[in-house]
Amino acid sequence: MPGQKVTELNDEQMHLLRSCIVKFMEIAEEEVPEPPEDADTSEIADMLLENWRGKQEPEFDAEAMALILGCMCCELLRSYLRVDWKCVVDEYGEAMALYGELNGETLLMFPVDSAQKRIDEPGQTLTDWVFGMLEQENVKKFLRPEGEDPKSIFED
Repeated sequence: MPGQKVTELNDEQMHLLRSCIVKFMEIAEEEVPEPPEDADTSEIADMLLENWRGKQEPEFDAEAMALILGCMCCELLRSYLRVDWKCVVDEYGEAMALYGELNGETLLMFPVDSAQKRIDEPGQTLTDWVFGMLEQENVKKFLRPEGEDPKSIFED
């Protein structure tokens, strides 16, 4: 995309991403110890978001919660799509994003922005966003073939 520089995540960004995934798992284990059997990651994220909204003094501010939920939901998307975590630098600054290129087409998703929108606008769910993304024609082109799993972010 014009005006954007896309690079690998640096060590600090990779540590932040991993920390967000671990924190999501810790919060989920504490707040949703027995999720419904058929609940997927995005549905658990919605449960955590609703719990967070209902707290008088939440442990995390909205920005931190958006980062945790956004990273986890994008990690779920990465399991479905041929995209990887990248650092995108443009006129707005630097951000972690899911990025993919396939047959001359580019797919770019910003996790924090997407989760922040759901935090700011009650009624919009992370589940709707995740599975809505997978239904978009420009995104369907990036679907992983069955049996092709992404490299774990916890591997070096």
